[in-house]
Amino acid sequence: RVILYDDGNSNWATRVFWTLEYYGHGGKVSILNGGFSQWERERRDITTIIPRVERASFRSGAQKEKLATREYLIANLKNPGIQVLDARSVKEYTGEDRRAARGGHIPGAVNVNWTDHLVPEAAVFKPTKQLKELYETAGVTGDREVIIYCQSGMRASHTYFVLRLLGYPRLRVYDGSWQEWGNDPTLVIE
Repeated sequence: RVILYDDGNSNWATRVFWTLEYYGHGGKVSILNGGFSQWERERRDITTIIPRVERASFRSGAQKEKLATREYLIANLKNPGIQVLDARSVKEYTGEDRRAARGGHIPGAVNVNWTDHLVPEAAVFKPTKQLKELYETAGVTGDREVIIYCQSGMRASHTYFVLRLLGYPRLRVYDGSWQEWGNDPTLVIE
């Protein structure tokens, strides 16, 4: 079992979560809700002693069904069995905040800002019921494969984790994300 945490909003921890799942460590990875900051706020024990950990072996193998490439996304843009999900801010989604050569979003993508997963003052995940309502309201349901992107794959990994937590069975992270899509003038945008 691997338990991941960071000192912020779990963005780095969820990126490692997705990476471990991609390499076949699925089902044995957890996120510490609220990370180290929440641990400290709750006044839990902290140590500076580095523990001795027994060596273990792990055979990795890419789980290609967890990754969307640009080619896969292009081939499936009009596939009704796939939902493209933009995890960036509303301003990035509309093109007002442009972080690539072009602003906007991938055609057909719906937008749910990854920060909506968190209780703002604590950076802990909102209750499952609220998260489920957030995605159902946006039309993102578990009956379709969901391809998630952001600017570079980090925020998409956060969304990947939340949707996994909610039981969505078919998820892919488009790792090239807007950094790749928005900078390629041959690709269509909205």
